[in-house]
Amino acid sequence: MRFLLFINVFFSIVGFSQNNFINTHDSIYVHNGQFYKKSNDSLYTGTIKFIKKNGTIISSEEYINGFLIKEFQYYNKSAKGKIYKEKIYYEKKIDSFNPKFYTKQIIKYSSSGEIYSKEYFDIDGQKILEENYKNEVLVYSCEYKNGKKDGKEICKDNSCGIIESNYLNGKKI
Repeated sequence: MRFLLFINVFFSIVGFSQNNFINTHDSIYVHNGQFYKKSNDSLYTGTIKFIKKNGTIISSEEYINGFLIKEFQYYNKSAKGKIYKEKIYYEKKIDSFNPKFYTKQIIKYSSSGEIYSKEYFDIDGQKILEENYKNEVLVYSCEYKNGKKDGKEICKDNSCGIIESNYLNGKKI
């Protein structure tokens, strides 16, 4: 009995994972700003990976209920799939005429896998915060408004400690 249960669960998992992995956009289409499977016209949930013929992963995209939620770009010289940049999108903020998803956050990674940069965006796509890291420790932070520095800028330097500046509409005050 346990063996039959194991077999049933195993094939269910294998079947589910195969349905949610597609290598190209050829198997999905866009309607009213959402992505659907061509095979059964259902909202697409899964991953699309773009892989070179030599097995190197170039990029991948993750979808949930027809919405693009994450996009990954990989270092091209490694078939191991080391992530260079991760984009996280607002799930339901899209332009229905041109399926453009709006970026919520961009995270950049070093080749060793450590985060070295994060950028945050508001629902309208304007950058609101930038952070830089060294050895996974925050060393720089700056607030933005309408594409210009606006608010507190903090820089941590080993030689001079913490330097704080304030900006208003792009000008240092």
